[in-house]
Amino acid sequence: KPFLKSVQQIVDKIGSNFEEAKDYSRVFKKVKPIFDYINTFDFELYKQTAHDLSTVKSGIRKTREMENMLTHKMRITNRIGMMVVESRELKNTLMPRITSIMDDMKQLLKQMANEQCLKITKIFQHEFSKLEVRPHHLDKFADAVRSHNESTANLNENAQQSTAVDEMIRLLHQLEVKIDSRMMVEVDQMHDAQQVHGREMEELKLFIEEQL
Repeated sequence: KPFLKSVQQIVDKIGSNFEEAKDYSRVFKKVKPIFDYINTFDFELYKQTAHDLSTVKSGIRKTREMENMLTHKMRITNRIGMMVVESRELKNTLMPRITSIMDDMKQLLKQMANEQCLKITKIFQHEFSKLEVRPHHLDKFADAVRSHNESTANLNENAQQSTAVDEMIRLLHQLEVKIDSRMMVEVDQMHDAQQVHGREMEELKLFIEEQL
């Protein structure tokens, strides 16, 4: 009887551990969306739809949450009584792929910031080149008024674009993405062009008012 009792206790303990292991296995339901994500994610297709900052930020936030789940919340091993639940192989399979997706998104963000920076700088430079004139002949004066009106109409949109560039640069710093000196010089040039643009708009406005 003592032997049979011991055997039964062992059987009960194994059964209890098995049930606990089954309960613990439910945590891997949170890993299933990550598995599905990395197996269906197509970066080339994603680039075709990621035309604005909000889309890229959303993608980065989603990928970071998955990366954080794998890095900080997913145990490599978990001992449950006599049983050990091992997830090292699963983590080692998923982690490099989610990291690769994150790296691709970081580079896309960097590319977007660079392209938008150059684009808005050219817009500012083009506009303030037309705002620099101080004509006295009637036909040229009308052109100056038109240029000022056009720049005024574009002011909010242009400011939003330059602000978006600054936001992308801040996000890149937060993500610890290396930004080369050339790109930072281009960002400074954007700010300089924006300041000159604003100054020329104000001065041309005063000139127009004086002539009327």
